Amino acid sequence: MTPHGHHGVLAAVARAFADRQIVVIGAVAMQWHFPSFRGTLDLDLCIAIDLDEHGRAVALPRTWQRLGSPPHRWRTDDDQLLDILPAADQVLAAGSIRWPDGTVMDMTGLDLAMRDHHRFDASLPPNVTVASRRALFLAKVAAWLDRPLERQKDLGDLALLLDEYVDDLDPRRFDEPVLDRLDWSDRPAALLGLDLHAAPSRTSVGIRASGRHLGHSRAVVDVAGCPTWMAR
Repeated sequence: MTPHGHHGVLAAVARAFADRQIVVIGAVAMQWHFPSFRGTLDLDLCIAIDLDEHGRAVALPRTWQRLGSPPHRWRTDDDQLLDILPAADQVLAAGSIRWPDGTVMDMTGLDLAMRDHHRFDASLPPNVTVASRRALFLAKVAAWLDRPLERQKDLGDLALLLDEYVDDLDPRRFDEPVLDRLDWSDRPAALLGLDLHAAPSRTSVGIRASGRHLGHSRAVVDVAGCPTWMAR
């Protein structure tokens, strides 16, 4: 089952953009990874389309209302909110979107979501996947740094990703040699840093998410490079 029963909306979007990759991000993606996660009911999608195709969106159901503010939001006929971000290669390479109304949206880090995603549910359309945990972390750090006063809730999501990036029984918590000198509780964050270093985002953003902000004592994830640790 999709979180919050979004299966019908995802199926409609998949039909409208049948030849495009669709990646679920945001709170709904978090709930796929962490079933106990409770976030907003909004559905956030990245779709491999450009800004012109996004503006037309002619194949979406006619009963859905395009809200106009923000320009990427629709309301479905059963009152669900849907945010669609155009994420074609040229959009991601630019790093931001300038909407027709003049507002600018930062797209930093979303290129990783478009290349690093999983199929969580065999009943989903074949072109619909869910962003990986490391891709969600990068996107949320970028969103928080872009608008920290408006994105305070992202800090809790980031802390969850750092704390539970891997499960307690994940073999990597035991077998990764570089983790030997780390506390057990810091190892998921360290593995997240290693995985981000192995698959860096196209956009070099120099982001550093520090445990001081997220409730960790020593683990630091350097998104622009490799993980480091502060011994305190």
